[in-house]
Amino acid sequence: MKIQCDVCTAESATVFCCADEAALCAGCDRRVHNANKLAGKHRRISLSSSDASPPLCDICQEKRGFIFCQEDRAVLCKDCDEPIHSRNDLTKKHKRFLLAGLRLSSTSMPELIDEQEKLSQVSTDESNISSDKNNNSSSSSTISEYLIKTLPGWQVEDLLEDDTCDFFLTNEIDRGIAEEELPKWTAPQVPQAPPALVDNFAVKMASLPERWSDEHAFRVPQISAMNAEKHKRARTMNSNSTSMPSSSFWSITKRPTSSSGIIGHLHLIQQPLHQSLSAISAIHGSVISLRFGSRSILLVSSAAAAQQCFTINDVIFANRPALLAGKHFGYNHSMIGVAPYGEHWRNLRRFTTLHALSSSRLSTLSSFFSCEVHSLLSRLFSDTSPTVDLRSHLWNLTMNIIMGMIADKKYYGTDTTTNPNPNPNEGMRFRRIVEGVLELSGAACMEDFIPAMKWFSGMEKKMEKIGKEMDELLQELVEERRRSWSLKSSQEKEKEKEKRILIDVMLGLQELHPEEYTDTFIKGMIIALILAGTDSTSGSMEWAMALLLNHPETMKKAKCEIHEHIGHERLVRDTDIPKLKYLNSVIKETLRMYPPAPLLIPHEASEDCTISGIHVPKNTILLVNVYAIQRDPKLWSSPKDFKPERFEKEEEEGGERGFMKYIPFGYGRRRCPGEGMGMRVMALALASMIQCFEWERINEDEMVNLDEGHGLTIPIANPLHAKHTPCTHMLHILSQL
Repeated sequence: MKIQCDVCTAESATVFCCADEAALCAGCDRRVHNANKLAGKHRRISLSSSDASPPLCDICQEKRGFIFCQEDRAVLCKDCDEPIHSRNDLTKKHKRFLLAGLRLSSTSMPELIDEQEKLSQVSTDESNISSDKNNNSSSSSTISEYLIKTLPGWQVEDLLEDDTCDFFLTNEIDRGIAEEELPKWTAPQVPQAPPALVDNFAVKMASLPERWSDEHAFRVPQISAMNAEKHKRARTMNSNSTSMPSSSFWSITKRPTSSSGIIGHLHLIQQPLHQSLSAISAIHGSVISLRFGSRSILLVSSAAAAQQCFTINDVIFANRPALLAGKHFGYNHSMIGVAPYGEHWRNLRRFTTLHALSSSRLSTLSSFFSCEVHSLLSRLFSDTSPTVDLRSHLWNLTMNIIMGMIADKKYYGTDTTTNPNPNPNEGMRFRRIVEGVLELSGAACMEDFIPAMKWFSGMEKKMEKIGKEMDELLQELVEERRRSWSLKSSQEKEKEKEKRILIDVMLGLQELHPEEYTDTFIKGMIIALILAGTDSTSGSMEWAMALLLNHPETMKKAKCEIHEHIGHERLVRDTDIPKLKYLNSVIKETLRMYPPAPLLIPHEASEDCTISGIHVPKNTILLVNVYAIQRDPKLWSSPKDFKPERFEKEEEEGGERGFMKYIPFGYGRRRCPGEGMGMRVMALALASMIQCFEWERINEDEMVNLDEGHGLTIPIANPLHAKHTPCTHMLHILSQL
């Protein structure tokens, strides 16, 4: 069948562009490649059947090429194609098509593969058709026989008769096509001026016929049979075959256009970053190699590829790239979230799981969580304004919880007199720092990829300023607690240890192991917990309330479930949460649609590996687009719709098909250790708010605006405001809080 244009999808393609990896008709070819000088230098292969001058093989440079490999971006003769594409399972599945504008179809049907294996064992000595008169070389088989043997699932019946193409010399296609007749239907490649793109490594131009690398946008060495098995972009076959072998075709996987000079693909990036990358993946594929300045990037937007990253290659991708955010906000990459994989990170993880966020510690804190949620209900009950700012209320809740765990402090609420704060502006300073850190960490910092940009962008200066303010505030907090600790008697210290205030625990360990538990260790642990436990948790609760306000029937169903299991005589407790199945489904659906970290924290490959057939070099930065995976229509029905019911069936999260499709907190060694605490706080707070109040949109005729902001997390672009009315049957409880 004729290859259709990948741009307009209406006309037959006349050329194939190696840089854009797209087949184009004449009109689209002119529009695309006359747009600028850079596009005009893309190498293109003619698919016209009217030219009698065929291209030479890119490997041997002697024989006529008749097949184009999309993966290797090379025109090959039969003698060069066979050793390259019969070498292993990956190269056998390279996408190839004839230079007559005909796409080779394929099928994955077992019986056809078996037939292919049988044919591959048949001797072809009976064929004595000349393959190239100019080179006086003979072929042991016809082209069609060769294709049957070498292309998985390909059959001669897949080439349908087309009167418009000179390729079909007779109706008896089984006789094959002699290479001596190739000039009648093959055409030369479009002559192009040598590309002028070079990157900051100053790669010299090659004198041989050029092919392009998506990852670096400069010339790469000629492909040979010896190194073909290491090719970076070996892909699996995309088959849609049924009973008819001619119904499936190798599809062209589009990739981003060639990167521009030293900036690479940075010009494609816009905010919000996760949406920008999702749009790129939707066009060019779920596993893409990009270049941001001098750094190689692997963008993964599929559950299958994520599974390979976080299971088979989990240790390789357990590392973190040395980005400026980790330098200025993570105490020179010593904080748990940004520390490189190694012994120091293991110590951080061990401390976090044993002392900060262990199941036993969370259980002992359940009464503390309940007290803070009750304080939130009291503030909402006392707020008589027409609307309430839910963002502020939810932030105050999470900040009180985190600071209570860390330093036994409470910044917000009417009962702060029982635990006075000597610095009333401390809470505001922390909030300003957290917002600044998350905003700058979520941006694509040019200095990370083009170091020279630090003289122009000013991003690193902003980071230095916020990092300095953060360190000063944390040091004040540590010194304050240290002074308080030193003034206590031994008996008082023992009583304080029972509270397990985190700073006190770390100061106690510092006395025993001062070289390990330094002030930097303590400050890094504090800011890691604040960053992970405030904005992400409060933001997820804000999203949940926004979605419930837009779906009042879901809100009503959740309220009925709470009333059924808890009633009206008491407030929701932490132990009630496992019973509230539908509420948990609401939370899961919220995290599916708006994961706390849509791109996770970047990973880095500590050694070479292979993901979905793509060779990933050492030091490549891995970006896993959880936002795209959790909205993949192949994995989720109606992925853009808010449907908590989808989680009521256990198989939605498990099973072979569902594995890795729901990873809002990441997966593997670098999975977020605060997942358990975040889910507890979210469930308890949302259940209590739904139980005690009736919630409505400010304007019943206008839906809540769900536009997304940008940053390391996904905030709602506009702070959420809503109308609330205390439930009549809960007044007797609310009035006593």
